[in-house]
Amino acid sequence: MSLESAKKYGYTASMINIILPVIGIIVALGLFAALFHQILVNPTIDLFSTFLGGALIGTSIIMGAAGISALILFLLAMHKLANYYKEPAIFRNILYGLLLTTIGAIITSIISAIITTTTLITTTNPTMQLPIENNFSTITQIITLYATIIGILVIFGIINGILYWQAFNKLSEKTNIETFKTTGLLFLIGSIIPLINWIGWIFAAKSYKQIQPQPTTPTTTNNTPTYTTTPPPNIDRIYCSQCGTENNTNTNYCKQCEHTLQTTQTNTTPT
Repeated sequence: MSLESAKKYGYTASMINIILPVIGIIVALGLFAALFHQILVNPTIDLFSTFLGGALIGTSIIMGAAGISALILFLLAMHKLANYYKEPAIFRNILYGLLLTTIGAIITSIISAIITTTTLITTTNPTMQLPIENNFSTITQIITLYATIIGILVIFGIINGILYWQAFNKLSEKTNIETFKTTGLLFLIGSIIPLINWIGWIFAAKSYKQIQPQPTTPTTTNNTPTYTTTPPPNIDRIYCSQCGTENNTNTNYCKQCEHTLQTTQTNTTPT
């Protein structure tokens, strides 16, 4: 059933988005701890060693694949829900938000790639290795780079949050589930405070589980009227031409004067 699959996709996507950042933070802290340790203990060694680079690339691939899977499931869920409730805005706003997020990601990736390439050239060339007094300057440049990237993402994130907020408000109206409104509001706030966005996925997972099918209403298949009560039966009466007494049609003689009854005197009630 379309609704059941939408619930399943939405819940699964929400759970992935809940778990994935936790794993990402743990891995990132470990990698950065190793990087800073290398800088402080032996600053003449390449800042981006083979081990750290391989670990970073491997982790990025795995988490990227999981993130893409969650995104696909989320889009399928919202598309199915938009069709089920006949409300295109549910999916349309999500799609517009995704396009803006993609544009922001491309811009930040280009900036990151340019600066990272420049740093790699500097640190891997023996004639260009940084002296110890410039290591902290390099760290400052890296921090500045990521701060710039975060700033760009926040701008696109706010617009994306507004679109998600509108989509979940529409979904709340159709499903009568108030926690969908809370989900949309959390995504809007989460465009500035990422932790709130993570909490929004918790509410989304809860909301998807609460969706129930719409009640069905009886439809008329034809124009034949339906009777709630049984209409009274048609009862034929015959009246005596002699005295006018009412008699049943199954009698041949009047019950009052015993005059012979004629069939031409039959009078039936209208139907």
